[in-house]
Amino acid sequence: MNKSTTKRFFPIIFFGVAWGLLEAVFGYLLHLVPFDIAGFIMYPIGFYCMLLAYRKSNKHISFILSGLIAAAIKLSNILIIGNITILVIKPAIFIILEAVVSLVIVSALELLYGKSKTGIKINI
Repeated sequence: MNKSTTKRFFPIIFFGVAWGLLEAVFGYLLHLVPFDIAGFIMYPIGFYCMLLAYRKSNKHISFILSGLIAAAIKLSNILIIGNITILVIKPAIFIILEAVVSLVIVSALELLYGKSKTGIKINI
């Protein structure tokens, strides 16, 4: 791979892994709480990771790729935790759905208001 390809894909991998590790550790613990608060806490974290990956790589596919990486890491909880698959498979599916929905929202905002006027620009 040349340097520009590596420069574009490194943020996607980095932020996908960061989101996946946060989901695997904190997301699992939040799913053990009797009332369902995991989505309210983990979705903004995931969106922030996807947005950072997008801003660094400047590719819309970064939403999907970072979501797939995070879901794969989340699925590794099955190996550690055992047969509690509902606490692992369902969140992994929702991670992928979050990535798709986030891609649609950001793309729609960019189409409506322009790339620099979406209101979600992050200067890093």
